[in-house]
Amino acid sequence: MTITNSESGTNIAEVAQGIWRINTPVGMDGDVGFSFNQYLVEADRPLLFHTGPRQIFPLVRDAVAQMSNLDFMVEPPLALPMERPL
Repeated sequence: MTITNSESGTNIAEVAQGIWRINTPVGMDGDVGFSFNQYLVEADRPLLFHTGPRQIFPLVRDAVAQMSNLDFMVEPPLALPMERPL
């Protein structure tokens, strides 16, 4: 595991061959801990599966950027329009 941001605690670790977990812990009230995990799959066309809030995307992007063996650009998540209730 490599800590990529000491302030936030964001870290990256290879969990299986070619599959990386980017973990960002978040503070909560009391002694409750929580973290968001994103997954990066190395392939001919790499995939970043980002499941966290938009606010942590810069931390995820920076973590991926520190992996010099990957050659692809990470774009911010799409802003999808809100669906209107029926």
